[in-house]
Amino acid sequence: MSAEFLSCYANVEDARRIALTSGEEYELCFTVSEQNKGAVQSALTHSGVSATCIGQIRPGSGLKVMQGNREVQWDLAGYDHFRSDK
Repeated sequence: MSAEFLSCYANVEDARRIALTSGEEYELCFTVSEQNKGAVQSALTHSGVSATCIGQIRPGSGLKVMQGNREVQWDLAGYDHFRSDK
């Protein structure tokens, strides 16, 4: 998170919560297998596009938000575009 973004919030935890749930950030999010990670990174570099690894997909179910080696316990909920009771 940028210094400018952090300066808008009372503390880092509030800033992280907003960054994870606000829905105002428009970036492409994609997955790539570990075996193809190098090829994708090469293609992105060749195209002048940068990408940041933000996590891993592992066996199991659900979503875990980790900060270092610690699981962050948040009740995360962003905007639900498919909610039927609008």
